[in-house]
Amino acid sequence: MKTAPMNIAAPLNISDRHISDKRGEIMQAAADAFARKGYRATSMRTIAAAVQLEVSSLYSHIQSKQEMLQYICAQSAEAYAKGMSRICGELTEPLDQLSAVIDLHVEMALEHPASMLVHTDEWKHLEEPVREKFLAERRTYEKQLTSIINRGIDQKQIRDISPYIIVQSLLASFTWLYRKSGRIDPGSVCVQLSELWLKGIKNN
Repeated sequence: MKTAPMNIAAPLNISDRHISDKRGEIMQAAADAFARKGYRATSMRTIAAAVQLEVSSLYSHIQSKQEMLQYICAQSAEAYAKGMSRICGELTEPLDQLSAVIDLHVEMALEHPASMLVHTDEWKHLEEPVREKFLAERRTYEKQLTSIINRGIDQKQIRDISPYIIVQSLLASFTWLYRKSGRIDPGSVCVQLSELWLKGIKNN
């Protein structure tokens, strides 16, 4: 039985040393607003008010609303990619890797719910060529997860269920966390989701 989550998530650098403190504050405010109101319904005035700036002053830190969406989605995609890289580099057994993937998604959802909601729901407003790059990174991540499932099936650790169905169902099962993050104990939910998923697909 799994007793504690694996701390595998890479930091989500919405605000980090590579950008100014104010710009980081703006990016976080944008993530919160996009998650709450949706990208299209969020105005630059809303974001400016959240960081106590005039709209004209906001443009000295940021070029457009699209730039903020691109940054948030890119940071989230990078964090998932780094997390998956760690999982594949540090663990070898498919069930252990799958358990760590669950931990990764729970940690990301609970620590950065607004950014994860934007990553999941608002990416469709990305403009080309950034949109295609984002989708390519998503496909790569899903292929890596599918590979874990396939190896588990080949090694008789995982039941012979469609890997596509497992992957899509697993990823979809985390979305409720983005809206409930403040009411959930991270350690408990990691353990319980791992128990639920791994017992459901484990080949007994």
